[in-house]
Amino acid sequence: MPTLNMARLMPVATYGLLAVMAAGCCKSKCAYMQPTDPVPQGTYSDQVWKLQETNAEASDFVIHEHEFDGNTSRLNSLGESHVRQVAARMDENCFPVIVEQSSMSKRDGDQHGFPVHGDVTLDQRRREVIVHTLIELGAKDVENKVVVAPALTPGYQLQEAQAAYLRSFSGFSRSNQGRSGSGLGNGGGRGGSF
Repeated sequence: MPTLNMARLMPVATYGLLAVMAAGCCKSKCAYMQPTDPVPQGTYSDQVWKLQETNAEASDFVIHEHEFDGNTSRLNSLGESHVRQVAARMDENCFPVIVEQSSMSKRDGDQHGFPVHGDVTLDQRRREVIVHTLIELGAKDVENKVVVAPALTPGYQLQEAQAAYLRSFSGFSRSNQGRSGSGLGNGGGRGGSF
């Protein structure tokens, strides 16, 4: 009577079982094997990018607090340039022109006198200046489109601004080190140090 070698029989039985399962699955058309029509690239991600682009364009129409001379309603040179750009694009877009609320005014009767408060009167004067300037530059329906509100994107906090400022210099110095032949392993006897 021949003995069955289980070690040799096991792989044969496993392959046979897999073949039967695969044949049965193909006949019943398993859900994971159904043919799918490919969708064009970007079908799912384009909506996200378009929304981000629209939000960024809306931010172009925000006149920021730093575009005025201190706590006045007079535009500085950056603000004047920005308002000209807004006027040129205003008729082709439906975005409101937002005059950012002030946040650096002193409040009468404040114990410490720090310039950390809003000033509604200053905000309205700034709005009037923007409305008047846009009308002079030929924009239409300005009175209904200019509002005073917070900026659409928050500004930097002190630590974030400082870190971004310092990063800009460190990137500049690294790129110059690579060109001058020192640092980043480009010779100069420093062996890749910063």
